[in-house]
Amino acid sequence: MTGARADALASLQLGHVDLAAGSIQQDGRNMRTKFSKTFVTYLVPLGDDIRAIFLSWVEHLSRDLLWGPDDPLFPKTRVAHGASHHFEACGLERAVWSDSAAIRKMYRKAFASAGVPYFNPHSFRHALTRYAGSVCTTREEHQAFSQNLGHSSIVTTEAHYGQVSAERQGELIRKMVKKEAVDNAKLARALALIESLESGRI
Repeated sequence: MTGARADALASLQLGHVDLAAGSIQQDGRNMRTKFSKTFVTYLVPLGDDIRAIFLSWVEHLSRDLLWGPDDPLFPKTRVAHGASHHFEACGLERAVWSDSAAIRKMYRKAFASAGVPYFNPHSFRHALTRYAGSVCTTREEHQAFSQNLGHSSIVTTEAHYGQVSAERQGELIRKMVKKEAVDNAKLARALALIESLESGRI
């Protein structure tokens, strides 16, 4: 919902989340943002079900586990000796991940479990940008979305995330061809009407 980079996600804290405002403060002072930049990200409305999962997770950490603002939003897995005398997962550690490797591993596992091809965490930034392209109608809206990704300029967003897939490229070109055919037909009818008016047939 935010397009946050994997390393930023790995270092997010509960205190960065403002549920009332529907925002996350990506704070370069105490989380790993690109170039240690600080900016506000608002949750993009991608569906009530997705939002509900996120909100219930935040509530679980803060209400059920009684974690505070300095605790991680996506904590490390606690590892300990289990009954099998091997190290195994046994809950959550009140610490952020040291890097994004574990998140990438979780993504791979989740995609495999769902039986769909793997997409790396960064691809979600591309997906969000495509979504924005379909819903943003003004330059101001495009600028707001660009800032939500942590970019100060629309040009940066378009340069790195503005590419369209070959399939979508074909759709858009075919749409242009159809539009041109319709416009040409309208123009032909208009010219025929003008000719009829000038010749006195109408």
